[in-house]
Amino acid sequence: MAGKSYNNDIFKVISELDKKNYNFFNSYNEVQYKELQPYTLLRWISSNINEEELIKLNKSNEKIFELSEHKNLMLNHLCSNSCGHWTKHCWIQIPKGNKVNKDIEVVKKFYGYNDDEMKIKEQSLSKEDINNVLQYLGLKDKS
Repeated sequence: MAGKSYNNDIFKVISELDKKNYNFFNSYNEVQYKELQPYTLLRWISSNINEEELIKLNKSNEKIFELSEHKNLMLNHLCSNSCGHWTKHCWIQIPKGNKVNKDIEVVKKFYGYNDDEMKIKEQSLSKEDINNVLQYLGLKDKS
């Protein structure tokens, strides 16, 4: 089975962002432009950068959802906060959380416990107790 084909070469796009080429995206057709996702580009260009560049990109990170309706503005913002030269980038994986810990956090908030109280309470909680709280809050279907 063949994978999905894309109209953009992500590495070419990132290279143009790195070079601060503000006009690069003007040559894109509607399909190519629609395929561009600033959030994905930010994840790519946030890797392998120095401290100064990281501070600049954090400004983009703060604005990414606020500017989500204005793709051209966000792309220009990414250009202005990029490094200005080619650099190697890699994808930053989203860390996989521990589901048990997330459930415990929900129970902790539900009862209003602090960390120390939750550590004590956690020893006496069964899976059924945790599931009951999650079901009560509508976070889990009754099995």
